[in-house]
Parts: sequence; structure tokens; C-alpha cells
Amino acid sequence: GIWLLKFKSFKRIPHLLVSGIWAFGLAAFFTLPALIENKFTHIDSVLVGYYDYSGHFATINQLLFSRFWGYGPSVWLENDGMSFQVGHLHWVLSLVIFGLFVYKSIKNKKIDTTFLAVGLMFLVGWVATFFVHSKSTPIWLFVSPMKYLQFPWRFLVLPTFSFSFIIGALIWFLPKTVAKNYRILLSAALIIFVISLNWYYFKPEHGKLGKLTDQEKLSGVAWDLQQTAGIYDYLPITAKTAPKAPQKYVAEVARGKVVVSDMSQGTNWSNFKANVEDDKAWVRVNTFYFPGWVAYVDGNKVAPFVPQEEEWGRMWIELPKGEHNVEVKFENTQIRTIGNVVSLVSWTCLLSYLLLHKKLKRN
Repeated sequence: GIWLLKFKSFKRIPHLLVSGIWAFGLAAFFTLPALIENKFTHIDSVLVGYYDYSGHFATINQLLFSRFWGYGPSVWLENDGMSFQVGHLHWVLSLVIFGLFVYKSIKNKKIDTTFLAVGLMFLVGWVATFFVHSKSTPIWLFVSPMKYLQFPWRFLVLPTFSFSFIIGALIWFLPKTVAKNYRILLSAALIIFVISLNWYYFKPEHGKLGKLTDQEKLSGVAWDLQQTAGIYDYLPITAKTAPKAPQKYVAEVARGKVVVSDMSQGTNWSNFKANVEDDKAWVRVNTFYFPGWVAYVDGNKVAPFVPQEEEWGRMWIELPKGEHNVEVKFENTQIRTIGNVVSLVSWTCLLSYLLLHKKLKRN
């Protein structure tokens, strides 16, 4: 926007629109299902209790002055076990360098493109930092979709980039001969200085975390914790509550007299055999139901369902008397197919354009 106004290149607006639509197309395989199908999840569960953004603002001390570093979680009030510091060098130099650019612009009575870039980064960095503080609560309330960020300190990714960008502009205030001949040396010196200032943060927490092998991390209580730590994130709406125990069997008898055997399972499928001795029976597949799951009984497509009594949102299948081969698959819904096609076309166009552009440039 700044560049459009600066150079009055309004004819570029259609190009920007095409670029935005194209970028959306590249990510459509994920974005479209995420937007359309989130209604099939307990999306509100990621917005309440611990995940309510109002309990995770950082204080001015945490943002600008504290040198604390920890390996704990974000908690309410100021007892956080993790650091939210912007970085002394970063925020101080952002003020100094921006001030120098303002002074230079007033002195020369001219606003150059470098100052516009630095000014934009300065604005982005400090506005993002403001959003991490509780004083920004009225904005969070007014722009309600912001609540899906859950933790205001996620905005700190913006000053991390923008303030680093501003510090890099320090070279503009050096004599031209020095900047030209010693640019790499000065950049290396600045990088070494930043690393030295924060060297303590590159060290483990004095061995408190201890040694942990892959086998220990992926077994026992540690593995159970990893499997259930985020279980309420986007829990299917068919589940009234999260499961209280891990899956023991791919499928099991829910009602009636059935013998279930030859069970196998993959990431998006389950297979088993069922010998029904009653006129009909019901088998429960121990997988959450979500739109896209379909069942095939002896090759015939049937619809799995979730009865009212099912607390954990698992799929049930009704089977008639006799021996049956049952296959359960997770297939694409219409919106997922559309997203996949849009992304495939977008990526094909992008790669074709790059190859064609490279070929024309050679010629």
C-alpha cells in the first residue's frame, strides 16, 4: 500500500489481486476444509478455560525489561514458565534507528523509500507488541476472530522479524565507503554481538530436563501424554466428551451376538471380519466419526452412524446375520475434493509460469 501511494503504481492493483487469489488457491487444499468443516468440531473448546486469550496477556516488564527464560507453560497472571521478552537490543535499537530516520528525513526535507520500509516495520513491530499487552483488550473484543489465536503472545513473531529488519537498516547511517567495504564484516559483528548477549538462552536448563531417549519419549506415560495433550483441540462434535482410555481394539461388539476377527488398521482405514449370529447386530469401530468416513460391508457401501448413547463419538455399523468383510475408509468430502483440485491447478500454473519465464529469459 505504501509503495502504491509512493510511486502511484495503481495499475499494479489487479496484479496484487491475482496474486492474492493465487496464493489462496495454493493453500486451498487446507484452507477450504478448515473454513467449511470446522462446524463439525468442538471449535469452542479451544477458546474457553485455559485457552481463553484474556488469561495470557504479558506485562510490560515481561515484554521489555525481564531477562527471564524458562521451559514452563504460559499461565494466568505473572507466574509464566516461559519468556515473552521482545529483546532489549531489538526494541531499544528500533526506537533509536527510527528516531535517526525521522531526524534525517526532517533535515533533508525528504522521505525516501528506505524510511518508508523502516517506518512500516516499526509500526508493525510496536502494534504487534501492543496486542500482547492487556491494554489491547478492547481491540480483541471488537475484532472477535482474534480469539482464535488463543494466546496474545503469538503476536511476538511479528516484532521478532520487524525489529531485526530495522536493526539491519543501521548500515544506512554509516559513511558510504565504510558501508560498502565492510558491510559483511559489520553484519557478522552484529550477529555475533546478539548471540553473545543471549548466549545463556542457548544452553539447556542446567541439566534439569535430564537425558531422554527416543524410546522413553515414545513409550509409557510420556507417550500417553503426547497422545492426549491436545485431545480437545478440534474434537469431533459427535463426541460428547474426550475418550478416557486409549484404543484397545480396532472394532468390538456394541450390541448383539457377533464374533469380530482379523482386525487391521491404517491411518485412514480399518478392516475386520464379523460373524453375526443374531438376525442383526451392531459393531462399534473405535475411531472418531467425522464427515468422510464410509463403510463397505461385503463391498456394499453403508453409512456408519453415531447413536445418542455413544459418548466418545465412535462409529457404529449395523450388520445382518451371517459372515461379513467390513472395510471402513476415510474418503474426501466434496469440499476437500474441490480444495485439492484448486490447489493442484494453482501449483501446476505456478510451476508452468516459472518454467516458461525461465525459458523466455534464456532466449
